[in-house]
Amino acid sequence: MLNQYEPLEQPGVALSITEYPTKSEIQEVVSKEKQSHLSDILLLLIIIFYLIVVISFFVVLGTSQEFRQFLFDFFNDNYENDVHGLIYIGAFEFLLIITGFDIFLMDILFGFFIRPYLTAFGLLFATKMAGKFLCFALVKYCFREEIYQAFKGNIFFKTFYIAAKINPIKILAILQLITLPTAFKTYVVGVFAVSTQQYLIVTSISNFIWTGFWVHVGVQAKNVKTFIETGKSSDIMPLQIQMIILIGGICALGYLLKLTNQVYQAIVQEVHGLEKNIK
Repeated sequence: MLNQYEPLEQPGVALSITEYPTKSEIQEVVSKEKQSHLSDILLLLIIIFYLIVVISFFVVLGTSQEFRQFLFDFFNDNYENDVHGLIYIGAFEFLLIITGFDIFLMDILFGFFIRPYLTAFGLLFATKMAGKFLCFALVKYCFREEIYQAFKGNIFFKTFYIAAKINPIKILAILQLITLPTAFKTYVVGVFAVSTQQYLIVTSISNFIWTGFWVHVGVQAKNVKTFIETGKSSDIMPLQIQMIILIGGICALGYLLKLTNQVYQAIVQEVHGLEKNIK
């Protein structure tokens, strides 16, 4: 039995002293929290702005016959089936890509104006690839660090950033499926551990499928003028196809949320492990 007057210290054994974080460590933690909040706010503002523009476009398109007629006349009056008309359409599509507002409805409209199918498909495919590669290359080779610092605290960005290191092809394919601002699929992807070759392969396959599909819808559309009168999307796209696209988008979004949760839990466990090591 231990004598109450016997000193607790044993030879060669030091008492454990609780380690408190230093001022610099506290400041570092606070700085990371602020960075995380700023990243969340920045990404949220970008998504909100994108949604406002896109939703407003579709609301006005569906409710205003004057706007639908204006949009139709705008391209109809400025497009002729020659080199100048093709350059005009191509330049407009390129502008949509680099500004992040590549809306599928424009592909349908361009497919309606440009005939034959291969001409419309070839023009839009080449324009989209050029615009997306330019955005990707600008970030990857010029502004990679700036974009990374702006978004590194956001869990959504961190999810893709970490997952892209493990399987870049899979992550690129998922990004092409889900409904995200085009800017996230072009500019932000330039930060990820994705090679130029990988980006070009996945993007070209995605563009081949989606551009080919939407242009085909536009070329086959015979009720565009009826759509201008009624505003019903079923006049240019069957409801069955709309449902397939909706279900596919929901499934891809569900997988994204699952992936985000997995990465988040891994990050939490890593933090707990570091705390145990400190103690």
